[in-house]
Amino acid sequence: MTYPIIKTSLTSQSNYNLLSIASNSLTNLVSKNYLNTSNGLLKNSSSLIQNTPKSYFSIKTIHNDLNNTQELKVKPLGKIHHTILELTKINNNYNPNVHRVVPFVLNGVVLGVIPENVFIQLKKYNKTFSRRLRPFSISSHRVTFSEYIDSYEKRGRVMNDLLTSWRDANTFGCLKGWRDEVYPVFDGNHEIAFNIERSGIALFGFRAYGCHINGYVEDPETHKLKMWIAQRSFTKQTFPGKLDNIVAGGVSFPFNPTETAIKECYEEASIPLDISKQVVPSGAITYISVEKRGISTDSQYVFDLKLPTSFKPKPNDNEVEGFHLMEFDEIIKRLKKNEFKVNSGIVIIDFMIRHGILTHSMEENYLEILSNIHRPIPFPGPNFIKMKSKK
Repeated sequence: MTYPIIKTSLTSQSNYNLLSIASNSLTNLVSKNYLNTSNGLLKNSSSLIQNTPKSYFSIKTIHNDLNNTQELKVKPLGKIHHTILELTKINNNYNPNVHRVVPFVLNGVVLGVIPENVFIQLKKYNKTFSRRLRPFSISSHRVTFSEYIDSYEKRGRVMNDLLTSWRDANTFGCLKGWRDEVYPVFDGNHEIAFNIERSGIALFGFRAYGCHINGYVEDPETHKLKMWIAQRSFTKQTFPGKLDNIVAGGVSFPFNPTETAIKECYEEASIPLDISKQVVPSGAITYISVEKRGISTDSQYVFDLKLPTSFKPKPNDNEVEGFHLMEFDEIIKRLKKNEFKVNSGIVIIDFMIRHGILTHSMEENYLEILSNIHRPIPFPGPNFIKMKSKK
């Protein structure tokens, strides 16, 4: 795949330029609108984004009884009923016609997009260095590393120093969740270009990778499928109390998606290795989501794991309150009531489509749903085999 190269001829005279992310190209679409970083949506968007309530992330639970699935209730905030299509659009809400960003470029290839508020802070940080030692080369239409920042190690140090400075100065709230865990960023040759602290990757719109496991059981008599659903800890920094996949986690350096899936199975749900190693890679969902923390350009690797009917997952860390075995009629109802962490709900929608639970004869927006959960992303993707050499 050939990745787009940003040229100065594509830029306008404005201080900031709009990078249009389309199927496989970058177009010169200029907008007068500004990125709303408080809720990630623009009031004057002409798409569904316009009608999406600001508080579409529910963070509270009105019932704490986790022993009875029927009593499990998650209080939604704002709009309490969504169509399946609306759910996918909430998750995939980046609109190149309205969101103003500046591309981050390496060797002529765009690796990510920087929201306007981050771009302003990046310029301030860069000016704290003497001109000769500035780590970034910044113009109104692009950001790249300075020429002397020319290796994997140097680029990683520069990004770590930058985010550490912002964290210590409380510049961006997302850095309060510092993980000491790094994500890989890949270049136009699918080589790892540098690592970046996980909590700061959305500030630059770099591609991030996760894995989600659909843990399900099949009734031996009726062959009807049910799915184990987790409820996130009420103390988690992100989406506390929301419903979730049985297991999910970010793919951090130096692990690949399958290694991450197996590791997370034990850490989050006490699933032993003899079961977790049976995970079946089942594709990925891709989306670009504008959020308070920045722009999440995500590829979530999806795994299906058929569990024995006798197995019951148990929390093994402080990230999960409990697990509940649900029929899909109930899952769909809770999805539409906005009780799920958004991208986890999309993974379950993908599962239902692949297993014939949600079909084109049931859903008039079937094809549009598919396009919203498999959005083409025009940034370089990973080569996890080559990544091992950086370990």
